[in-house]
Amino acid sequence: MHDPHYNQSSQYDITLRKGIHFLSVLIPVGIYFTPPGVHRPITLLLFIIAVVVELSRRYSSNFNRVFEYYFGPMLKDTEKRFSLTGATYLLLSAFVLSWVMPKGICVSSLLYLSVGDAIAGFVGKRWGRHRLIKAKTLEGSSAMFLSSFMVTLPVKGFSLPVKILGSLFATMLEALEIPLDDNVIIPLGAGLFLWILTSIL
Repeated sequence: MHDPHYNQSSQYDITLRKGIHFLSVLIPVGIYFTPPGVHRPITLLLFIIAVVVELSRRYSSNFNRVFEYYFGPMLKDTEKRFSLTGATYLLLSAFVLSWVMPKGICVSSLLYLSVGDAIAGFVGKRWGRHRLIKAKTLEGSSAMFLSSFMVTLPVKGFSLPVKILGSLFATMLEALEIPLDDNVIIPLGAGLFLWILTSIL
């Protein structure tokens, strides 16, 4: 779905960012196929590295110039002003979910972001015509719901109704444009929702 806060002028920049976003699917896939004793320390290590990079950006102008030289095309304008990058928020979500949630919930919640949100961005940008909320479109939201449901369908531990409701809830979180980074609000919000659903049903 089109990101109204992403004001880079080049279509290549947008495609590059969404492409990298889609590649983050390697995180939930890695978690799914490894035991907690493996993926939990790895998510912790990755998050620590991200924090070190963020602190280096903030306190070293030379480091920040090098960082923006290589990663500038993938950064939102707000991220260039020393706010946390989306990658750091994503690694925070992966770290929290992998340590506090069952594997199925962790994997599904991260897939909503890595696959659902990325596909929604492409579809909403290219074919979005019918507005829902601000810059969000029916086409983008529909793409997110369908892709989120399909990609989590093989994940074990959930009934079909829970998978449908989880995909719908993640889509709603993205469409509402809550003033928090999507890389936090979608996986953590959806993870909590799935945990509540699986506790009740």
